[in-house]
Amino acid sequence: MYCIMNRKVYTSIHPLVGVGVSGLKSLFLSLLFFGIHQASFGQCNLHVPVPLACNDNVQISLDDNGTALVLPDHILEGTYDLQFYSVSITAPSGAPVANPLTCANIGQTLNVKVTDICTNNYCTGTITVEDNLPPTLVCQDVVTHCAVTNFSPAYLSGVLGIANANPVAFDNCEIDLLAFSDTWFDLDCNQSVNGYNDLSAYIQRVWVANDPSGNQSTCTQYIYI
Repeated sequence: MYCIMNRKVYTSIHPLVGVGVSGLKSLFLSLLFFGIHQASFGQCNLHVPVPLACNDNVQISLDDNGTALVLPDHILEGTYDLQFYSVSITAPSGAPVANPLTCANIGQTLNVKVTDICTNNYCTGTITVEDNLPPTLVCQDVVTHCAVTNFSPAYLSGVLGIANANPVAFDNCEIDLLAFSDTWFDLDCNQSVNGYNDLSAYIQRVWVANDPSGNQSTCTQYIYI
């Protein structure tokens, strides 16, 4: 059983209307993959056919853009001249599945077929799509004054206009839980904590972000009063 994390490929492409960065990346990889195969058809006289062997099941992990392009070397056992092989993916029902895979495929076990484009020989296996990347969560500290009695993120940001009241949180697919827990610390008058002076109290706020795959990140924010 193998676990594959797609490598990133960076390129410079003029923006297309309505296509985001992750879409451009997927488009580039698909066109590159297609172009290699188109060139390979004209070189079949150089191809030495060999028996094909596919792995029974491969775990495919989405990258930080929430996509994974399944390539022949992810599926085939052994060493092959990969320009002569194509990959097709289908659902258990037989319906075709787009390649690259996306967040919509997380948790699915799909059928995969690798075909020798010169001889039409093929082998089959399965892939299971996973998201193993935790959300990104970045906290910044907040300084208030003694008159403040409501320290909820909504009040700090919406009423007091404190931009850092909420953490920066994002995920390659989505975040389905963003929560926090507070611990209050009373201080003697005019104490200093973490380089902040003349404090009467502070709150240690621990933020937690989960994604639907169960990956979790935390960060700690201090609210000085």
